[in-house]
Amino acid sequence: MVRIANLITNKRLLDKVHDIRRELFALATTDKLTGCHNRHSLMEFSDKFISQALRHKYPVSMLVIDLDHFKAINDNHGHAVGDIVLELTGKLLNDSFREGDLVSRYGGEEFVVLMTHCNGEDARLKAESLRLAIEDLKPNGLSITTSIGVSSMEVGVERDFEAMFHAGDEGVYKAKENGRNQVVYVGLD
Repeated sequence: MVRIANLITNKRLLDKVHDIRRELFALATTDKLTGCHNRHSLMEFSDKFISQALRHKYPVSMLVIDLDHFKAINDNHGHAVGDIVLELTGKLLNDSFREGDLVSRYGGEEFVVLMTHCNGEDARLKAESLRLAIEDLKPNGLSITTSIGVSSMEVGVERDFEAMFHAGDEGVYKAKENGRNQVVYVGLD
């Protein structure tokens, strides 16, 4: 009886340790405000994400998403409203992508999404759909827009996270230069 009681106690403790480990992992990899992966998590998982695509020969696309005029939102409406904008944008992003995609808050008002099994054309269509959804979001009654840079590593092209991010970030800058609230695709050389 004592042995059985000890086994039951040990099992309960082990279950508790596993639950705590899961909670700690979630805390370490998730941005608390948006519920998206954090930048550290993105950097940790992106190499594995891309290497799997290369090994199994499927396309991967990246969206670099930057909320337009976010500093003005914080300046004119306060950081609490800015936080609401980020929180609702993060929820929209998490709800808009598949479970296998990696949705991350890169920093400030910038998000990065890695999409598995997604070619450039599909990524552009998804980005345009997302741009419209963000425009319709109206967090706290505010009109917000976004500039999105898209890059894609098609089958047969070998690039790393940095190359994809550089291309996506270039797309964001071009979108902003061209008036904001648009999607710009930048191919990988």
